[in-house]
Amino acid sequence: MSEPVISPAGFPLLRRLLIALTAAISFIILAGFAAPIVLPPSAVKSISGFVLSRALGYPVHIAGDAKISILPSLVLEATGISATVGGTKDTPVLFDIPLLSFEADALPLLFSRIHVRKLHIEKPELRLALDRFGQANWRSGGFPDATLAGRNRELRPDYDWGQWTELRVQSVEIRDGRVIYQNRQNNRRIIAEKVSLSSSNPVNTTGGPRFLMDGGAVINGETFALKFETGPISKFLSGDRLPIVIDARGAPLRFLFQDGAAKRQFYVGEGNINLHIRDLAPIAVWLGGLFASPVSGQMALTAHINVHGPRLSVENIDLKAGKARGKGAAVFTNETDGRTKIDASFETDTLDLTPFISIDIAKDGETEVAHRISTLLPHASLGTMRVRWNNLRFRQAELGAGDAKVVLAAENRRIDTEITFTNIYRGTGDGHLQIGMAEGMTSLRFDLSVRRFATKPFFAATTGAVPIKGQADISVELLSVGGTFNEIIAALSGTGKFNVRNGEIVADNLVRHLAEDDRTTLAFQQLVGSFNVRSGILSGRDMLMRSQGLSLVGEGEIDLAENSVDIELRSLDTSRPKGKGLRPVKPFRVEGSLASFDVIAK
Repeated sequence: MSEPVISPAGFPLLRRLLIALTAAISFIILAGFAAPIVLPPSAVKSISGFVLSRALGYPVHIAGDAKISILPSLVLEATGISATVGGTKDTPVLFDIPLLSFEADALPLLFSRIHVRKLHIEKPELRLALDRFGQANWRSGGFPDATLAGRNRELRPDYDWGQWTELRVQSVEIRDGRVIYQNRQNNRRIIAEKVSLSSSNPVNTTGGPRFLMDGGAVINGETFALKFETGPISKFLSGDRLPIVIDARGAPLRFLFQDGAAKRQFYVGEGNINLHIRDLAPIAVWLGGLFASPVSGQMALTAHINVHGPRLSVENIDLKAGKARGKGAAVFTNETDGRTKIDASFETDTLDLTPFISIDIAKDGETEVAHRISTLLPHASLGTMRVRWNNLRFRQAELGAGDAKVVLAAENRRIDTEITFTNIYRGTGDGHLQIGMAEGMTSLRFDLSVRRFATKPFFAATTGAVPIKGQADISVELLSVGGTFNEIIAALSGTGKFNVRNGEIVADNLVRHLAEDDRTTLAFQQLVGSFNVRSGILSGRDMLMRSQGLSLVGEGEIDLAENSVDIELRSLDTSRPKGKGLRPVKPFRVEGSLASFDVIAK
């Protein structure tokens, strides 16, 4: 932790006294002049609205009554306060405050002291909304902060607060509040009701008065106890370290944040985060569609964080989810243009993508892949993420060990991923995946090359049946665009080639058709071919299989969207004497799916 920095806004004592004296005289003259004047209600509401807009950071409208006074205390009361941000179907009004009451001592302000007697808010409602394009209602329409003008919106609390020497807060109370979070990208809705917080001093306080706020809330039907505690808040002004504790406890989970923070040239601090979930299954139901597939088991997350102005580093991340465990670190930096730069790395024994990527058909149509993927991509983000795993899983497929480098491009919402497989079905491979998102659509570019992988576990995991066994090489280059998983599959286009060596045909009906005895498998030396992909249909015209006593040539199609197979084959008898040529025998078709197909003689 760096040492406190002297405030650049500090003044010499004599200068401060002169300024305070001048301000006091001016204030007395102004009060004496304005005392006999009764302001009309419209003027009071305009002044109150201006003050609240500056304090809350958003333009507000006061529909009810307003009251403001200067002496002997600064008093501001208003009813029917609403933000003017939002108001549409996708972006509702940001907040409503039926009643706000604020009171502070006036004279201490002349001596750079803040004495807040009370801040009471009744039944506030905060609505946080993300529309289907990822735009947030709280990120637009904010009231411009004049103190940040000319400094590239750089936050310097020591500059903004350096003139204050004392801060006291006597009473803060939020009663019967409501918070609504609506994400239209994944149709998730979180509602916190009966949110109540009040300030008090904890028992057995040492080292000066502390500030404590505790209360509770009902979040999606579950009751939570909430607590926010700091040390003596005057330390905030002096730049000393201020302890902070945030604790949320409920039946589904417990969140604990313990931190030490200070106000210097930037906000600085460090602390620890602990999150414990007893069972992920009810959490998924509680939060509404959090995962694309059922999950279960405990989850525990611990991490150490460091904050230095716009830079947040998360270190020593230790994540346990079910039977998987991972470790990592990340650095988040807020750029001056509002974007977030990410530099992260993560290592895990098992990386299961199944809960995060949905390919099922929903009741109301098809799952929107663009929206599902966009929830994994932070808004307005750029940077690099590196992931390493010992076993990559997706549904029944286990792709072995590997690593990936993910490059985030905020300008066009694009993810570039370089993937390396060190053990994919007993082989090796590498690939490049590029995903772009715009206006509810997902574009896909995928290049993959896999060498010497075993076809038996591959077919068992992907189709549930094993038609052939062997060691294979395959390379594919694919392009597609669509709004749903089925649309992306149906629009796939590209090319590829394959080569299977030293294998066996093990599909019973195909072996019975080709063999002239009761054998259960049919060995071959090589199965080679190339294919094109158009509109989600894989087609090939040059498939060739070589074996000691039999060869096959064929052509046909595989519809990836419908999972259907239609291939015409001709078996060539290689036992004929040399010079008499090859004669086709038993021409036939293979129809059905890869998991279950029929052999039809022609």
